[in-house]
Order: sequence, then structure tokens, then C-alpha cells
Amino acid sequence: MTANDHDELTEMMSLLACRETAVLAFVAAYGDRLRTVVRSHLRRLGRPDLARDGAEVDGLVWDVAVFIQRHAGSWRPGGALPWNWARRGIASLLAEAIGHARADLDVDQLDLALAPAELTGDDVELDDLAGVPIVSLLLTALDQIPCSRRDRQVHVEYRRQCGAGDPSPSSTVGAQFGLRSDHVRQIDRRVRAKLAALAATDQKFAPLADLAWVTGAIRVARRAIQVEVAA
Repeated sequence: MTANDHDELTEMMSLLACRETAVLAFVAAYGDRLRTVVRSHLRRLGRPDLARDGAEVDGLVWDVAVFIQRHAGSWRPGGALPWNWARRGIASLLAEAIGHARADLDVDQLDLALAPAELTGDDVELDDLAGVPIVSLLLTALDQIPCSRRDRQVHVEYRRQCGAGDPSPSSTVGAQFGLRSDHVRQIDRRVRAKLAALAATDQKFAPLADLAWVTGAIRVARRAIQVEVAA
């Protein structure tokens, strides 16, 4: 990298450390380098099939970018490039993300730890709550982002299972759609990243910033319905 390139990178890392939406510019500027890093790690993990999957690599690039953002404040100019500096952490992140070794159990437990409180009435579908503003906005967002019908269904069902307390939601949803559990998590991660990016760049969808997980939207919607009934 030239001196100017290093200066630009230093400025970008400074922004990354203090501005959440800077991750979008970071991926736009260094996405190709991050893809190379992701593919290299995937091959090292014995997954050349995933390294050849462009959609999978793009999804993991966002994971790596967010990881670098979380640690951007500790990076110092003049040293190793950020993706080299964080190499070990990135390797561990990708190993978990693709279901390497014992990552299946660990990732599912993490999902449950971060998921909203247990939901009741699991027979209620998201479309049934379309009259509630926040759910309507979420449905519009799912139509707006580049997302196949299957991926939308997988994302919604995975989040419903997490909220319902399923100890292994990715396995449950994988069985429903004929997918591997790690593939289910990959789809969910990509959809959430796209929703988060939309919420960060389009003011109309800003309310979704804290509702990227479908179960969160259902919880808020049900509370709104309860308030309306009580009134």
C-alpha cells in the first residue's frame, strides 16, 4: 500500500471505531481484500467449497468487517493491516460461523442467549401481524433487500424457533427446508446484515435498527396489540 493508501486506511479505522455506520464504507472500500482473507481462511479450514461460493463469502465478509469494527479502537497505524492484525480472531470467528468443529452447539447457545424472551402463540405468522406498523415495515424491508423467498422464510422461521426456546433452532429449520444447520445460520446472518445495512442507510427503515431479528418485531407487535386491547 502507498503512503496515501495507509493514510486513507488510518482515517477509515478511526471512523470505524466511533461511527457504527462506517462499516458500510469500510466494506465498500476494502471488500475485495476482505474476500481474499475470507477465502484464504476457508481453504485453511478445509472448506474450499465455501470459498468458491460467492454469496457465502460475501456474507462472511460482513461478519469479518463487524469483527474488525469492534476491535478498531485497539488497532494502531503503522503496524499490520487490520485484517492481518486480527488474523487469529478472524480465524476463530469464521470457524464458528461455518460450523467448524464444535461451533454448531456454541453458536446456537449464543443465539438463544441473545434472543428475546420466549414467545407464546407460535402459530401466529408474521404476515398475520402486518397491520402493526413495525411489522409492516419489516415485511417491506424483507421485500426491499436482495433476498430470495426461501431465504426470507428460513430467516423468519429460524428467528421464531430461537424465540420459542428451541435448543437447536438451526437443526430444526434445516430439517424443514432440507438444509444443513450451518447453512441455515449463514442465510440468517446474511439477511440480518442486509436488514441492518438498510436500517443504517435509509431513514425510512431506521426503526428496524433494533428489530433486525424477527422475534423482536413479533414481541413488540404483540405488546402494541395488548396496549390497544387494554385501551
